[in-house]
Order: sequence, then structure tokens, then C-alpha cells
Amino acid sequence: MIQFFRQLVNTDSFPARWNCGIWTPAHGWLHVCSDIATFLAYLTIPFVILYYLRKRRGIRFPAIYYWFAAFIFSCGTVHLIEAVIFWHPIYRLSGLFKFITALVSWGTVGAIIHAAPRAVSMRTAEELEYEIDERKRVEVVLRESDLRYRSLVDSISDMVQSVGPDGKLLFANPAWFKTLGYQTEDLGNLTLWDVIDPEDHSYCRRTIDDLAAGVEIGAVDVKFIANGGKQVPVEGRASAGFVEGELSATHWFFQDLSERKAAEEKLLQSARLSAIGQAMTGLVHESRNALARSQAGLKLLSRDVEGSKQSLRLIDEVLEAQQDVQHLFEEVRQYAVPPKLRLASIRLNEVVDAAWDQLNEERRGRIATISQHFSDVDVTCQLDEVSIRNVFRNLFENSLAASSEPVRILVRYRRIEYFGASGLEIRIADQGTEFDTADQQQWFEPFFTTKTEGTGLGLAISKQTIERHQGTIELNPTCRSGVEFIIRLPQSSS
Repeated sequence: MIQFFRQLVNTDSFPARWNCGIWTPAHGWLHVCSDIATFLAYLTIPFVILYYLRKRRGIRFPAIYYWFAAFIFSCGTVHLIEAVIFWHPIYRLSGLFKFITALVSWGTVGAIIHAAPRAVSMRTAEELEYEIDERKRVEVVLRESDLRYRSLVDSISDMVQSVGPDGKLLFANPAWFKTLGYQTEDLGNLTLWDVIDPEDHSYCRRTIDDLAAGVEIGAVDVKFIANGGKQVPVEGRASAGFVEGELSATHWFFQDLSERKAAEEKLLQSARLSAIGQAMTGLVHESRNALARSQAGLKLLSRDVEGSKQSLRLIDEVLEAQQDVQHLFEEVRQYAVPPKLRLASIRLNEVVDAAWDQLNEERRGRIATISQHFSDVDVTCQLDEVSIRNVFRNLFENSLAASSEPVRILVRYRRIEYFGASGLEIRIADQGTEFDTADQQQWFEPFFTTKTEGTGLGLAISKQTIERHQGTIELNPTCRSGVEFIIRLPQSSS
């Protein structure tokens, strides 16, 4: 074997092929040129294959490509040696390369046999084209289904949200954003725990765990925290979505209960007020009789002590206190059982003058003025004159109590569009002491007062009266000095 490799290119033992047999030039050069052309082609093919493998990533069965490149190159080399033998009889080298070619050929066969089962299982071009078309069709169907689902979810008034297993908010419909006051760009930064009241966190965690375990969940009753901190009570249902047996998301469908709870609270308040009204009606009736008897007795007593100024002063104080008690009873009864409205066409500026005139006693000895500005505005409305006059009187009383001298009250009128119809806006401003900002939400609540006297029903009754006239009353939060009430009323009864 060693001797074979030492004489690998030795040509002493063999004649050149031109000297073996009778070769015509045409016959010999046909062999030579054909072998060289074949070698050049076989040399080019491996380089093209290697270039393709280098540029194209993710080729399946790459070993076959490498074996095939080696096989082609070895075959080409054999053809080159066959051409050289016509002049240099290197038959030993030719035999070696034929052996190498045989080994590479069987290596290629092995690689092909190894890959054949997998290659046979591969889809044909027609099958791939069909699969691609089918996937495109399915994608279109899914996209249309998703659009229909999104359109349905976006159009409903209920709140819809999808939550990931980690509590991250994945989706929310427009009703969710509108109710809670968040922006769509906030969604990526929010979790369920950011928008749910902390008291409901453990309940929601248990709900998610039950859904993941396949437990059917009944009604879900929680409180959301809107943007700004306001609580929004909701009620609804929750369901789970799974991917390969793992929880992918929970879907929550909620209905805002704010209006319903407000209505329930209003009904409860009406029931309470009705009970108070009934009780106060009886109490006022009985107290009126008792107070009348005590007043008659005190007047008789005042005759007996006519010469004692001290006693007469005490009797006057008792009579005044009895009148205050009677007034308090009447005020509570009026709020609990408001009188029926008697609507008529009245001019508000005249009602304001009448209310101001009723406060002559309170204004006695004080510098207090009122001015009205309405120019060419029509101030005529369909109202109950007595109850509206009491509203203005109550507001003027508050101004007189809160203002230092000189007291100046300004009443301005402005025509507005009120729920699609003609309306009137009345602004009543003074330079009195401002209300505490912290109490703003309670200004019109019944029995709320910052005074040491009274029931705290004045503004509550005023608000109730205005609302019974289909109007609104509020305090201007932007008023920089004193207090300004804003009243809006329709100019025709509905």
C-alpha cells in the first residue's frame, strides 16, 4: 500500500493512451475534449450548490446537498484524469479517484435513503399552494368574524373587558372607556387591580382562580375605580378562554349600576321623606294646638306681670322661641311633603323684588342693596310664584347672613337654550363669605348647615323646588369672591 502511494503519479509502467491502440486524431480529441468539458461542468456545479447553501438559510436536508456537491466534484476529477492519461498515464491516481468517487457516491446514496421518508412526507407544490389558499380563506373568515365581534362589542352599552392571567388588561370596549373615563392609550399600562376597588381584589382573584379551574361563575358584583377616583358599582358575568388547556384570558361583561343605585337611593329617600312628612304633619298639628295654648297662657301671664320688665322680656323670648319651633316644624314638613305647584306666567324680576321686600325686617339698620340686570331679556316663565319667591328669599337670607356691610347682591338674567327649548339663566352673586370648598358637594344636602341655628333645609328645599320646575341650581365653583348661585329654568311648562 505504501509502495502504491509512492508511485501514485509514476508513469513508467504504463504507456500513454495515445500509444495504446490505433487512435485517430478525431477519435482521441473527442475523448479528451468531452472529458475536459465534463470536468468543467462538474467543477461549476458544486460551487453553485455551495453558493446556494450560503445564501439560502433554512434549507431542509442540507447534508444531501453537501454529499451531492462532493459526488459531482469527484466525478469531474475522474474525467479530468482520463483526459490527462492521453499524455501522462497516471493510472494509479485515476484508480484512487475512482475509489474516492465510489465512497462519495455511496455516502450520497446513504444520505438520500436517510432523508427519503421525510422527503416523501413533504407536501407537494400543489398541496402547499392549496394549503396557502385555505389559510388565506380562513384568515379572511376569522378577520370578518373578528370585525363582526368587535362591531357588536363596540356598539353595546355594557362594559366589556378582557384580562390576562397576570391581571393585565388586554381589551376594553368604548363603553368601558366612556364609563370609567380612561383613554385608549392607557390600556397598555393598566391592570385589573388598578381599576377595581381594593376591597374587591381578593374576590376577583378567587373568581379568576375558579374560572381557570373550570368552575361556572354566577353574577359578579364589584366596584370599579374610575379615572379620578370615583367609584362605579357594576354587575355582570365572567368567562374564561383557554389555549391548549391553559388559561389565556378572562372575559368580563358588566352593566353600570350607578343610575339604578341612584334611583334606588332616591326611592329610599322618598320613602324616608314620606314617613317623615306623615310624622311631621301629625306633629305640626299637635304642636300647633299645644303652642297655641301655651301662647294664650303666656299672653294672659304677661297681663299679670305687666309692671315687671324682666318678666315681660322673658315671656317675649319664650314666645319667640315657640315661633321658631313652629317654623322649624313647618320647614321639615315642607321638605318632606312639598306643596303642589300652581303654575302661572310670572316675571322673575317682580318675584325677586317681592322676595327682597319680605326681608325688610332682616335688613333693618343695615346697608344692603340689590340690583337686577336683564336689559331686553324676556324674564317671563311658567312658575309657581309662592315657591319660587321662597327660593329667592332663602338665597337672599343666606347672603345677608354671610355678608358684611355694605351688602350688595347682583341678579343677572340671560337667555339660554335649555334642552332644545328656550330657557332662562339667573345668576345671583354677593360679596359674602365663601363656602368651604370641602363642603361643596354637601351644600344642597338636607340637614347640612354651617350655621349654629336652623335645620339646614333651606338650600335643599330651594334645590327641590327648582328641580320640580324642571330646572337646575348650582354654585359657581369658579367664583373668586363671595358666592354665586346659578339657576336655569325653562320658559315654558312641559
